[in-house]
Amino acid sequence: MAIATVAIAFGAMSISTQVNADVNNAVSGQATTVQVQSTANNAVSSSVATVNDSSTVSGASTSMAPNASVSGEQARSATPANNVQSETTQTNTNLQVAAAQPAQNDGWQAQDGSIYYYRNGQKLTGVQTIDGAQYYFNDQGQQQKDYFLNKDKHTYYFQRNGQRLNDGFYNNWGHTYYFGSDGARWDDRFYNNWGHTYYFGDGGVRLDDGFYNNWGHTYYFQKDGSRLDNGFYNNWGHTYYFGAGGIRLDNGFYNNWGHTYYFGSDGARWDNRFYNNWGNSYYFQGDGALVTNTNLWVDGSEYHADWKGILSPVTAYNNGINRYILNHGITPVGISYDYVIPNVTGSYSGTSNGRPNMVIVHETANPNDSIWGEINYERTHYNDAFVHAFVDADHIIQISNTDHEAWGACYPANGRGIQFEQVEVYGAWNFARELMNAAYYAAYKLHQYGLTPSLAQANGTGTLWSHHNVTQYLGNTDHTDPDGYWSRNSWRYFGTGYSMGDFLQLVNYEYSKMN
Repeated sequence: MAIATVAIAFGAMSISTQVNADVNNAVSGQATTVQVQSTANNAVSSSVATVNDSSTVSGASTSMAPNASVSGEQARSATPANNVQSETTQTNTNLQVAAAQPAQNDGWQAQDGSIYYYRNGQKLTGVQTIDGAQYYFNDQGQQQKDYFLNKDKHTYYFQRNGQRLNDGFYNNWGHTYYFGSDGARWDDRFYNNWGHTYYFGDGGVRLDDGFYNNWGHTYYFQKDGSRLDNGFYNNWGHTYYFGAGGIRLDNGFYNNWGHTYYFGSDGARWDNRFYNNWGNSYYFQGDGALVTNTNLWVDGSEYHADWKGILSPVTAYNNGINRYILNHGITPVGISYDYVIPNVTGSYSGTSNGRPNMVIVHETANPNDSIWGEINYERTHYNDAFVHAFVDADHIIQISNTDHEAWGACYPANGRGIQFEQVEVYGAWNFARELMNAAYYAAYKLHQYGLTPSLAQANGTGTLWSHHNVTQYLGNTDHTDPDGYWSRNSWRYFGTGYSMGDFLQLVNYEYSKMN
């Protein structure tokens, strides 16, 4: 077996478990030089080792290449005494190099009881978006949780997990709040969802069980915050209705379930109350429904409500013409004013206060003239006679100031009474309408001067007179109108008579609505 001599050159030593060796394979029959630079904990000596061609090393104190077989005793005896100093020096050098590198703490970090987020080694501050969610860090970089942030006139809420509340509700202090998709709290804004409307008012508080007034309307938001639409609300002993869009019904009618209801200016439904409009009276009973097609007693008086709900005292039905008027819903026209008569007279000379104390009903006794023909005649003949007004089926026209006397019934009646003429009309409908217009005008003037309707009396009292009554009780005239005209038409068209007592019932009916 050939023997090869290996020369080992020693370099600087360091503490390491790795051995780096460059070895020239031994060539049979030649001496091969192998230089080994070793950084190992194993002992190394300067002795010459004998190596056979199978790389098995024998002899003492030998430094080995990788895969060399070394006995434990040989390894322990190979450590030089001066290697300790070399190890310490190298270790300190490695620590200094490591300390010079910057720490990379990117991401979430918990330090001293607070949470931080680092990016490129720097703490983040303010509102930050991380993994699709928003978080808030104060000026020191500390994450804020269960925290309200006021910024740019908006309020934001960062939840207990630190994430900003977006498009969600928050409940606290007995209130509900909503934070929009941008995280800003909704203040003085409406929110629509689930088929309902909600309102978030000052401070973002949702309006629950409360009223909201805007745009000239009133709205109600229920206990769950939803606006009441097309529904009834009961409180304070009243009923209210909130219609489409949540608007409270004020000064209006509501029709449902085959009934009509009325809600007043304060929105409260009228229960057990009279309603006066369009020259008629109506009554809404205890459940708010309009009374129709029946008789009813209110405050000791009996009324009849027709199919439209128009009321009339039951006593007005004593006469067939009155029944016809009320059952057909005949209503008076308005008064128009055309003062064709100058103020040629003064105040009423027959009363203590210069004001009228009665109304006198006339009839023209001219079967072929119209209301304007009569007015034009008096326009040019007022020095002979004139009245204050004319009435037919379609008109009530006042031609003279009722604060001044008229010349239509002689004295003393002229010094006491407002006077009007009925123009002759034809047909049941026209005659009934004329009577209603006449009753309305008489009631209106009595009400204007604070007089209560009552029939003329022989002693000169009473407030409602016919020209015939003047002849009977005051004298200086022999006229009997309107008795003949009323009797002729009432029998012709209705098969009944008509008297001042019947006329008083119509006057009272109109007068009651004015009160």
